Amino acid sequence: MPVLFTHKQINPFYAPLFIDKQKAFYMPSPFIHKRDSMGRLEDLKSNIDEYFQSAELLFKQGLTNAAFMMYFKTLVAIADYILWRDLRVLPDNHRERFRMLKLRYPDLYNVLSHYFPYYRDTYTRRVDERLLIAVRSDVIRLKEKVE
Repeated sequence: MPVLFTHKQINPFYAPLFIDKQKAFYMPSPFIHKRDSMGRLEDLKSNIDEYFQSAELLFKQGLTNAAFMMYFKTLVAIADYILWRDLRVLPDNHRERFRMLKLRYPDLYNVLSHYFPYYRDTYTRRVDERLLIAVRSDVIRLKEKVE
């Protein structure tokens, strides 16, 4: 039996969210104006570009951990952009984001979930350069899909 979460528990701009074990259904709120929605989409796109530019600068300077963190933030921004563009919902945290991606965008979920443990490790460990090259190429590939 599906579980009903009220819009206030998920997103103040969203009507109820129905979840069952196989699918998630999101219903846009009638209170979102197209102008607001497009403004949010433009902001999310700007975040993608800003994080990517920062990551590229750090990459060129040889700051591998900082570059990796910004590439990962770019991946998260791409995921948020897609979730907002298609479903008009933004997650409040990584757990919620991963849950939504796993249900609706399994390929994107696989990419983010692969790099997430390394992202957490950047606080206490150094990033291997091969991993940095891999995340960079995944970011470039996914970034092209949202342009």
